Amino acid sequence: MPQCESMGQPRPAGEATTGHGLAPVDPSSLIELERRVDLGERRDRDCAVGRLLLRRRLARGTRLAHALALVHAETVRAACIIAFLAVVLVASASAASIDPKRLVFPASSVPAGFRVDPGQTGIRSTERYARVYPQARLYFSRWKRVVGYQARFLRGSSTLETRSDVFRTAAGARQMLAWIDLETRKAGFSGQRRAPLSIGRGGWIHWVGDTYTVVIWRQGHVFAGVLAAGISRSRTIGLARAQERRIGAELDRVGP
Repeated sequence: MPQCESMGQPRPAGEATTGHGLAPVDPSSLIELERRVDLGERRDRDCAVGRLLLRRRLARGTRLAHALALVHAETVRAACIIAFLAVVLVASASAASIDPKRLVFPASSVPAGFRVDPGQTGIRSTERYARVYPQARLYFSRWKRVVGYQARFLRGSSTLETRSDVFRTAAGARQMLAWIDLETRKAGFSGQRRAPLSIGRGGWIHWVGDTYTVVIWRQGHVFAGVLAAGISRSRTIGLARAQERRIGAELDRVGP
């Protein structure tokens, strides 16, 4: 088995040896070796400390980035909620400040001889309608109806009726218009006809000959209607136009 120098292989002739036959060690080389080892250890420690500090800084940076992202998300969400509430509150305030009596044609507009029917004239709450039409409670709640007004005028067997319903949004008035249009079509009077009418933001006219007429339309977040029996269709349309102007004036007064 070959021997390594470190295992005590004899030195060449003429070279000094120790009592064990090994070459003597230079003390200065040991000092240099220890110095280099110590320097390497210090470098390793410095690198380890540096890596630890870097990891801590990165961790703090990551936590800070996450915190800022959460703050930004919460700020955006709060801004959206505030904007939504502002729209709802403005719409609610606008609907609540409308005077529903100003949304129907006045007694001064009706033909001569008609008188007010007190029992069928006045504010119409959802509760009042629900007592007669139970399904109205569900519809009006879904459509966000606020209040309404109805006025009826009588002259012998002739009848004039004007009504309005205020909703928080135009969508509610639009759904009310579609529902009343459907129910009127279901009436199925002999000879009943129906056609679109350019009034407000769009409406319909139903009629039977020249003795029965219903005009319904939407104007902003207001549904409006005029029913007439015993007077001409052209006169009924004229009353609906007068009511359209009053609704426009009231909506202008309270603002959007």
